[in-house]
Amino acid sequence: MEYQPGSDVEFSLAAQHKEFFCECINAQCVHVHPRKAACVAENATLQQSAQRCRIGVFDSGLGGISVLRKAITRIPSADFLFFGDSAFAPYGSKPCAWVKKRSCEIIEAFIEAQVDAVIIACNTATSVAINYARATYPSLPLFGIEPALKPAVETLRGKRILVMATPVTLKLDRYHALSKKWAHLAQITPVACEGLADRIEQGNFEASDFKALLQHLIGAYAGKIDGVVLGCTHYPFIKKQIRDVLGDVVFFDGSLGTANYVHTRLVQKGLIDDTLDMFAAGTSVCNSHITPRAYRAQGIQGLHDMQGVQETQAVQGLYDNTQDAQETRSFQKTQACNTSSAVVSAIAPFQHVVSLQTSAPEPEMLKRYELFLTSYFEQ
Repeated sequence: MEYQPGSDVEFSLAAQHKEFFCECINAQCVHVHPRKAACVAENATLQQSAQRCRIGVFDSGLGGISVLRKAITRIPSADFLFFGDSAFAPYGSKPCAWVKKRSCEIIEAFIEAQVDAVIIACNTATSVAINYARATYPSLPLFGIEPALKPAVETLRGKRILVMATPVTLKLDRYHALSKKWAHLAQITPVACEGLADRIEQGNFEASDFKALLQHLIGAYAGKIDGVVLGCTHYPFIKKQIRDVLGDVVFFDGSLGTANYVHTRLVQKGLIDDTLDMFAAGTSVCNSHITPRAYRAQGIQGLHDMQGVQETQAVQGLYDNTQDAQETRSFQKTQACNTSSAVVSAIAPFQHVVSLQTSAPEPEMLKRYELFLTSYFEQ
């Protein structure tokens, strides 16, 4: 959908999508995995123990899934509502006033859905809108994400660090303050990756045009960089392709740090029970009787049409006999209640997601969201 700043068409579409989102987000289970009903039954013990915290997560598109997965892993006792605003992706090319307005529309829809907290899983929206949103909704715990410069410079002191981010993120005072704070510890080079998040939304990361775009954006730094800060939540999905251009580099993104901070703050506010999270991490799929391969089968269906033969083969390759046997062993450990939350979420992420929605009108985009949530493995 073409974006036209300030036009009547743009604001009309925004209003339509807000109405659509409020309608979808307020439904109990608008679009969930077929196993959701069974998962709810399996979680009856947890539901009786305490009211489950509801956390809204949103991004300009698919990128927020990378944050959602980390949050599910860290807070398995919570229910998550996710909204990807793919109809208007990326936010990195939009005016700041528009990003503030759009972010508040989405937050208001989450409030109507009675969430206990909201994660802005978008670097640009965090930089532009989080202070304004916190002032507007002072009683709502609001969390954002920012480029993981601190862990990068602490790990690679004196080394060369590339910061990949959207043009808007790199222009704002929030990033400049962060960069200035840590510049004395490493050689920090920012790169405005115009068009990259938008291209990631389209999938097919092995296509020639995708490789050409990456080469154009970061090719000049090949062999000259020690680490890369992924300053957009879309970028963790293309680590392999970035390595193909830059060589062997270390990656840093803020998803895990955000998830850990959200967990800590919600425990402090009494919105989640840390002991319940530890219990959930070991038992949330103990009564399930399906194999990992069967559980994720629907996530793979239709991938050929969406992302091309090469990616289809790559994803299906994760489920060959050897891999399936390894995952089954992990799954059996889960049934024995001796697993980590990471294994739990890899097997049954939809168990924790009560609403998965996107503003994109194309049906295949929602399928792509499902695929990234259920079948994506970090490279």
